[in-house]
Amino acid sequence: MNNQENKNVNQKRLFELIQKGIPANASLAKEIADAIDIGIDAAYRRIRGDKPLSLEEAITLCNYFGISFEKQLAHQEDMKFSFVPPNLEDIRSYVMYAQELARITDKVNLLPGCEIILSAADIPTYHFSGYSEMTIFQSFSWHKNMYDYPGTFEDFNNDFNTQGIMDYCSKVYANYLQIPSKEIWTENTIDSMIKQITYHVEMEHFKDRKVPLLITDQLVELFESLHEWIKNGEKGKEKTPFKFYLNDIDIGNTLIFFNNEQQRRCIIRLFTINGINIIDERFCFEVSHWLERLIKRSMLISGIATIERPRFISAQKQKILALKGFIESF
Repeated sequence: MNNQENKNVNQKRLFELIQKGIPANASLAKEIADAIDIGIDAAYRRIRGDKPLSLEEAITLCNYFGISFEKQLAHQEDMKFSFVPPNLEDIRSYVMYAQELARITDKVNLLPGCEIILSAADIPTYHFSGYSEMTIFQSFSWHKNMYDYPGTFEDFNNDFNTQGIMDYCSKVYANYLQIPSKEIWTENTIDSMIKQITYHVEMEHFKDRKVPLLITDQLVELFESLHEWIKNGEKGKEKTPFKFYLNDIDIGNTLIFFNNEQQRRCIIRLFTINGINIIDERFCFEVSHWLERLIKRSMLISGIATIERPRFISAQKQKILALKGFIESF
């Protein structure tokens, strides 16, 4: 190896890592040019190794693409992930979270051969994002429990830009209905939502009893739709492929895995509202294998006749009806 090749080996390696972290149809030169504010030709010269990166350019690229500069110096490949801790005392963070979900599902929906594979420790956001009060209730519950919001659900709905949240969540739901999915639920997936509603009713965090009843009715509607999807093995008006698996044990994690021909991505649900967004190939490979093993240990109850399907749906509806009875008698 001559001196020029030796000088450029780290530079070449950095560009290889950046290439792995961008969509397959994206232009590496354009991504580099945008990141360090140079022309396309200048970016190509750096990619070819004709022009060495300056220290500032290398640091900027590492920060821009989420690569550890220190580990690059030590020749250790870092894991690529994105996590932005939101200031959830500011309602705009909820809107930004919904906007990011919409952006990801928009992007995924356009990719060829894409599917969602998820494990559901609680009801996945994609399911209740089509129901206004249920979606806003999740934001209210978090805000109330974490930041001691002094008002009721109705106050929260009036005080903050909840319509802005729903504008993006509606897009999330519409995109979800168009992306094939495999989902692993348990008998207890619904329990977290039921406990939240029960708690806020007991604490008198609703001015009007009709509101928690409306949320409960939306939960019934959600499960009626889910029942149809499971029975037909399809979801939405476009009859998108849908596979539903039932696992006998508590899953413990809500993992959302996007698998497609260009780039794999995993979202780990964190603190109910936020999530860690990971595109690192090594991590996605492990998650993919974990979900495959979980599927093998689960029972497919969609698209086929099985006694487990009506039993599961009936048990969940009984829980919701019990909740509704509690609210009416409280």
